[in-house]
Amino acid sequence: MLDHHQIRALLPQRYPLLLVDRVLSMTPGTRIEAVKAVTGNEPCYRDLTDAAPPGDYAYPASLMVESLGQTAALLWLADAGSPVDDDSVLMFVGARDVRFDGTVFPGDVLRHTVRLERVIADTAFATGETYVGDRCVAHVGTLMAARRSRTALAAPALTGAATATPGPPVPPQLGSHPGAGSSRLRHPSAGKADLS
Repeated sequence: MLDHHQIRALLPQRYPLLLVDRVLSMTPGTRIEAVKAVTGNEPCYRDLTDAAPPGDYAYPASLMVESLGQTAALLWLADAGSPVDDDSVLMFVGARDVRFDGTVFPGDVLRHTVRLERVIADTAFATGETYVGDRCVAHVGTLMAARRSRTALAAPALTGAATATPGPPVPPQLGSHPGAGSSRLRHPSAGKADLS
């Protein structure tokens, strides 16, 4: 339905963060099905050594959600009939009820099925699942995205920057390590200390 060239015309992301390869089917304003092939050449694997255990090749959950979010954005933008222009920014606002039911490795093809639940002004709400073959590996109960004017976003930041005062330094999260949270979503209880 949409090839990679058409996807690039709608989405602002580029390598290495353009994570949708092809749209298989789409009912504008309602539903979309798209794929992303995971390869061993993904940037998330570049620092792995030849001695890395097979489990280290698990595709990061955060990138699965990003890929599903880009699929949702394609559905929304195709329905709106306009790509992201020079003055607009498409922003991921949040996701709720996210569940991961499987692991993805190089050689797997992610198939995202996303439904657009509603659009209120410049904010969209969607839900979806990610499959590898017939196996559901991820589910997002609600995904929220917003389209905002770059000019409007910059104006308050400039005003606030002149009056902002630096706050205290933020301590590192318990159980954190270099790269924590950058490529893998963590369970809410991860890193919490037992203070009893």
